[in-house]
Amino acid sequence: MEYGNKTKEELISELEELKVLLKKQNDKQYLIEHQLGERLKELNCYNRLSEIMSNPAISVDDVCTQVVQIIPESWQFPEFAQASVSVKNKVYSTPDFIKTSNSQIQEIKVNQKVIGQIEVCYPLDQLPATDQIFLPEESNLLFSIAVKLGNYIEKEERKNALQASEAKYKDLIENINDVIYTTDNQANITFISPSIEKLLGYSPNEVIGKNFLAFIGDNQEFLMKRFDELQKKFELQNDYQIRSKSGELHWIRFSSKAVIKEEKFIGATGTLIDITDKKLMEIELQNSEALYRSIIAASPDSITFTDLEGKILFSSPKSLELFGYSGIDAFKNRTILDFIHPEDHIKAQTLIGQMFQGNRTGASDYRAIHANGKTFDIEVNADFIYDSEGRPTGIVFITRDISNRKIIERKLAKSEEQYRNLVESVNDVIYEIDSTGNIKYASPSTLQVLGYSAEEVTGQNIFSFVYPDDVPVIYE
Repeated sequence: MEYGNKTKEELISELEELKVLLKKQNDKQYLIEHQLGERLKELNCYNRLSEIMSNPAISVDDVCTQVVQIIPESWQFPEFAQASVSVKNKVYSTPDFIKTSNSQIQEIKVNQKVIGQIEVCYPLDQLPATDQIFLPEESNLLFSIAVKLGNYIEKEERKNALQASEAKYKDLIENINDVIYTTDNQANITFISPSIEKLLGYSPNEVIGKNFLAFIGDNQEFLMKRFDELQKKFELQNDYQIRSKSGELHWIRFSSKAVIKEEKFIGATGTLIDITDKKLMEIELQNSEALYRSIIAASPDSITFTDLEGKILFSSPKSLELFGYSGIDAFKNRTILDFIHPEDHIKAQTLIGQMFQGNRTGASDYRAIHANGKTFDIEVNADFIYDSEGRPTGIVFITRDISNRKIIERKLAKSEEQYRNLVESVNDVIYEIDSTGNIKYASPSTLQVLGYSAEEVTGQNIFSFVYPDDVPVIYE
């Protein structure tokens, strides 16, 4: 550099320019170094957050506690910065955290729902000497931390919910009485719940890996046919007899559902329920019904079941013969009163009403209406049908034709009337006594002959009307 031709003032001016240029270069270098330092703090913050949140051994509480310690170190003035994280009414803060007006706040969201916030602030009495307390990059960093923390909390909540659900269903599967199973597409058992041991005596390990055919016995062909149908119908229910480990036969109900993946049948899932008691009851009921149907069919009387309103639910074949109908549809949607003469309806309704009041009415006579429109005499016995708890659910009517008996009764009544008229018209006394001599009947002529009315002598001993000296003669 040449100085000989320059004045002192020129040299001083150049020196000042050099100083300014050097200062600018130093300021630029400082700014670059400062920015690099801030970015380094941000990068360090990200790395530490990732390290913390990837640790499966710590909880959300632990993560939030450590986050508030990391945040101040990542800000422009870490020696003054304070931080607070609030999540669902829980607050995690740096020591002596005080909320001030010099703060940055960022919401924490999970599934688009605000669950808390992160706040960074500086104490008012310790404000750094700077024109820009919070850098734009710090706002971005705070946003990124909030997003990262929100994603972490969401992931943990899903994980906890899944674990709770798995524990719940595991407990349910292990303790439910019904057996839950899965198979592959060849009916090989891939899973079976522990309740199989209670049901059939086998442990799950003794069953898993085996084909269901090994337990079905004589129903193997039918089972495979139904298993093939399952692929088309998707849901099926069947009952099979399966022999337990101890050799006992059990009726088991299979409720199966096809498992489809990518439009292919890959197996089945379902439940096994022991219905042995129910099945035996059904068989017993069927046998009982067959027995009672045989008894009803063989009964010489008509047997009819109605509801409590008298609507006919069932009538035995004898009913058709009794009322002169050719088909059972004749009783469909009709009541018992439809077959009784209208003049006897009040009598029938009264007696049924007495039944509801707890009074047993016994057999009653009615006039019935034949299919040909003619009237004939019937005798009806009625009683309630009760359920297992003793509540009446219907009424059974046993009906027989008493037309011949009524004819005989009418003839006897007429004959009795004729003989009574004959006895009462003769002048001689006609009487009837029992084995002890008590008068059971005396004709009206008693009044004319003895001066006593028939009513006065009835019940008296005949020897009380005989002169004492003649009693031995009568005995002889």
